Amino acid sequence: MTEHLSQLKSSAQIAKLSATIKNIRKYRKMNQDEFGSLIGVKKSMVSRLENHIGDIRVSTLLRIAEALNIEVLISKDGIEVKIIA
Repeated sequence: MTEHLSQLKSSAQIAKLSATIKNIRKYRKMNQDEFGSLIGVKKSMVSRLENHIGDIRVSTLLRIAEALNIEVLISKDGIEVKIIA
């Protein structure tokens, strides 16, 4: 079974995560095409993820974390993002 974040967290928490991903991508000076190539999705999917249209698979979130060099902590209290370097 593929787990999606909506199975774990609220829509508001996922929307905040989506905005954070977009901000970090821009901070890392990557466009959506480059970022999509790194995580194995098309530019249109990056746009959907960043604008919180649809859901994020946990497997995709792992690839995002690796590409952006971040840690994503999911706990009972919410979702926290830490920049590693």
